[in-house]
Amino acid sequence: MGYNKGGVSRSEGGRRVCPGGSGRMSEGFDWTTGVVAIIGRRKSGLRGPVGTGFVVSDDGLIVTCVHVLDQTEWHHGKWADPVEVRFKANGRYAHPLVVEKYFNRKLDLAILALQSELPEDVVTLPLANPMCRFYSINKSAKRSDETPFC
Repeated sequence: MGYNKGGVSRSEGGRRVCPGGSGRMSEGFDWTTGVVAIIGRRKSGLRGPVGTGFVVSDDGLIVTCVHVLDQTEWHHGKWADPVEVRFKANGRYAHPLVVEKYFNRKLDLAILALQSELPEDVVTLPLANPMCRFYSINKSAKRSDETPFC
């Protein structure tokens, strides 16, 4: 995986993934393009953002917190009911499903899976790991001296 001048690495499929070899934020790179707003009903009764999540894989996995899902219309155990999200990168909405296998109230962790392709202008973000620089679950990511995945 090589890096272009904008600090964005390209996967084999052309998907943008954020840089991460040095453990430093790259200047000029908009890290928020991998962020989604989780949409739910606010205390005022109006629908709007109630929390955030971030895209961690090319096939559309989104990490968020269980307490955020608790503020949406989604109910625990209703695995076939989608959650509404809005991509920061383009303002588009999507309706991913909560992945039962990766829903853990004790850890306050939930993973959502898009039911459609990830929009081209959305980047995937690496997960930080204190024992190494970055960890990625991108299928197209490969180990190299430039990108030290654990």
